[in-house]
Amino acid sequence: MIQYGVCLWCMDRRGIEGIDRLADLGLTCTQLEVKTEDDLRELSSPATQAAYVQAAGRRGVSITGLALNILAGSDAMLGGEGSPPSAGWRSTPWRRA
Repeated sequence: MIQYGVCLWCMDRRGIEGIDRLADLGLTCTQLEVKTEDDLRELSSPATQAAYVQAAGRRGVSITGLALNILAGSDAMLGGEGSPPSAGWRSTPWRRA
């Protein structure tokens, strides 16, 4: 079955209210964004996770993924110093200027 959705960070409402808004618009899936350390802390909370799961289930919305945009500036993601060997995508480390 094909699902149509919008990334939650593109909506006019965020968080649980965003899930409700998606359902009101007839959309059935979304992705959440982890852009800052605050986002990471919030979404790491079992209470927050349970609230998203409950709201999504109640409204028939699937949470299909997480956009880990916090990693875009991470040395580990770019294969920088101190990153585990498997963390970089390239065989040789790439450094930002």
